[in-house]
Amino acid sequence: MYINLDFPIKTQMFGFVRQKHGQWHHGRTLSYSSILYVTEGLLHMEIGDHVYKAVPEDCLFIPPNTRYRPVNPEGCAYYFFHFTAQTLQTANQTSNIQVLRNTNLPDGEYAYCYTEENEPIIELPDHISCIGVLNIKDVLKRASACNIWRNYSEKFLLDCYLREFLIQLCRIYQKSTVTDKQLYKILAFIHMHLKENLSLSSLSAHSGLSQSYIARLFKKNLQLRPSDYVNQTRLSFACMLLSNSDMHIGEISDCCGYHSPYYFTRLFKKFYGISPRQFRCGNIHMQI
Repeated sequence: MYINLDFPIKTQMFGFVRQKHGQWHHGRTLSYSSILYVTEGLLHMEIGDHVYKAVPEDCLFIPPNTRYRPVNPEGCAYYFFHFTAQTLQTANQTSNIQVLRNTNLPDGEYAYCYTEENEPIIELPDHISCIGVLNIKDVLKRASACNIWRNYSEKFLLDCYLREFLIQLCRIYQKSTVTDKQLYKILAFIHMHLKENLSLSSLSAHSGLSQSYIARLFKKNLQLRPSDYVNQTRLSFACMLLSNSDMHIGEISDCCGYHSPYYFTRLFKKFYGISPRQFRCGNIHMQI
């Protein structure tokens, strides 16, 4: 999908929601576009004729007048924008910007002149991973701070953040490399198979990459060992289940791939400083 930046981009609705277990609606069709950014859990969404499986830090784009519905039983949390913009199915021409620099200025001073021959069009994929991209989280944080009930200038600011958000997604898509895609496939596999064995050897067998190469991928891009990422992901999912379901601790432990509730409880307490039961009973909200 393509968006023409020469036309206004206006937010119709923005928010952050947590969905509990179960299908929370049976399908909708909106006259405007939507984009979802997953923060917790797994989001399986049928959009048109395709089913997309989004993990945390994934974005899904829903074109206008396209039916979509959740198809997964798990819980999840996500930011969402509903917005209007001029969208195109195809774009034969994209921006061709010429940059001229004034070379007559002294050192330390500069001036650029931009000329644009074609329409400023950005491309958005249906599904994109933003794992490790701090710019995306920063835009969402600033958008969340907008008090649009205070005055209308806040709404203008929110529209600007949405525009920046879409541009950042386009930049991520344009910069995607083979290495990015390799890492994304491994991370998606981890999120989809939390109950299974996720040792380094199993990740290697699934991806066809060597264990040492996978370890380097994680260290370079996430500054984590694969086992640390697996535990963080499992425990984050456990927090969501504790907050949004009535499942017993043993059931949650099993869902998260820990077949010993005692080990799960000990690891949870080591990671968060409190037990799973204290987390649930105290209704404590953490940044996970």
